[in-house]
Amino acid sequence: MRYIVFFIDSLSKGAGTERITVDVANALVQRGFVVSFVLLNESTDSFFTLNSRIQIYSLYSSFSQRGKSIVALRKFLKVHKPDYLVNVAFQMAIISIWACIGLNCKIVTWEHFFLKAGSVWGYLMRLVSAIFSYRQVVLTKTDRLNYPVILRRKILCIPNFTRLNSSKIHSKLTSKIVLSVGRLDACKGFDLLIEAWKAVIAVHPDWSLKIIGEGDDREELNALISASNLSDSVSILFPTKDILSFYLNSSLYVLSSRFESFGLVLIEAKSCGLPIVAFDCPCGPQNIVKDGIDGLLVKSEDVKALSDGISYLLSNEKIRKKMASSAVIDFEINWSEEAVLTMWRKLFV
Repeated sequence: MRYIVFFIDSLSKGAGTERITVDVANALVQRGFVVSFVLLNESTDSFFTLNSRIQIYSLYSSFSQRGKSIVALRKFLKVHKPDYLVNVAFQMAIISIWACIGLNCKIVTWEHFFLKAGSVWGYLMRLVSAIFSYRQVVLTKTDRLNYPVILRRKILCIPNFTRLNSSKIHSKLTSKIVLSVGRLDACKGFDLLIEAWKAVIAVHPDWSLKIIGEGDDREELNALISASNLSDSVSILFPTKDILSFYLNSSLYVLSSRFESFGLVLIEAKSCGLPIVAFDCPCGPQNIVKDGIDGLLVKSEDVKALSDGISYLLSNEKIRKKMASSAVIDFEINWSEEAVLTMWRKLFV
């Protein structure tokens, strides 16, 4: 059976990229593949539970020690001889492309941000990784079409899936809690959500907003909550391994991102039977949320549109429940583990 190595900076963070990477690795092992992780970070701890058959190795290096990383990775590859090396983001490709020269190991770069996200340097490096990789995996059909035509034969669209709610228990939609999950940085737009919540809470004073995540903007966001006199209705919580309970105890999910390459949290919310209000930002939400059916897509970065969308669903319990039912059906049809793993298996055969 094929031997797959995932190359990632660290597994200690409790974020979406780490979660889906662990889920894919575990699913591949259960289907007979041999899987290992190689980390730059010296810590081999994983925030999410890994299958006991998966080995974790560290290069005891960092991005700033690129030469050391290349040498250490090349040494590992010569000894272990994997069939495929999966870069978890283009940053890892900058190291692995050099480390794999002359070796019989196919490079797959799994890009978790869309092509035009971030800086010009990031855009160019994603193109470079696509050129030198055997295949580059992106998360949406929209993003695949962003790549130059000459490269598209190498670009595969494999969406994310989630194992979060394997028991298929759904929210009863009885709590007056709105949930949002993600890194606490500018990309996720929690500052916009907090601004929007001012108008929501004026109409729905008995509802609360829970934000779960970690990141550099925690203090700034807490200060914004305090300055906006929202401390009684808005709380920012640290990541937890029991995130499922928060989904199941909420009645609405909100995504306020300025851009979102996929939006793993959206399919997690659907799997738990939550209706969604999301900014129609580039480029993930439009591929997941069916506007007016299982949620609402509102104009990107429009705070009033976001608050209006949230308030509309909080005021309409019947519509909220109908959208929740549609969300569950869509999840089962389009975002199941088996459907997505079929794509990964085809890539590695």
